[in-house]
Amino acid sequence: LVPVEKWAQEEAEKTGTDDKKDTKDFRDNEKKELLDWMKETLGSVRVSEISGNHRPSEHPVMVTVLDMGAARHFLRTGEIKDMEHLVYFKPHVHVNLTHPLVKAMYKMRKTDKETAAILAEQIYDNALITAGLIKDTSRMVGRLNKLLTSLAGNKGTSTILTP
Repeated sequence: LVPVEKWAQEEAEKTGTDDKKDTKDFRDNEKKELLDWMKETLGSVRVSEISGNHRPSEHPVMVTVLDMGAARHFLRTGEIKDMEHLVYFKPHVHVNLTHPLVKAMYKMRKTDKETAAILAEQIYDNALITAGLIKDTSRMVGRLNKLLTSLAGNKGTSTILTP
């Protein structure tokens, strides 16, 4: 038996020939640029290591830590506040470079940096939820509202319609 976290990490680190099937959407310098930007945007507490892959997946980002079971235990017992556990577990972020959200974020960060940063934070938190590494998801609501407002075209301005 292999823990799912270890299997996921090994799969993410593989550099097999299946990567060659997909046409690369990012050149090496663009990949480095995007990963560096994401690491800077998310901060060193949230991202210990970051890597990209070209494997098709439904998830734009995946987060792994060396001891996922211990991380979940700390969250369940309430011994850790907010995102404090990420400092101890040094998360490795795996970015799916074939995912449409990642491609859009790469383009968006040049034209709309604020929305791109909000999107990066959101897909990172989505990965934490998927991994079971986030305790309080309510802090995302404001960010989601900003993101949806921006994508709807309002750019944060409120419009009141009167008859």
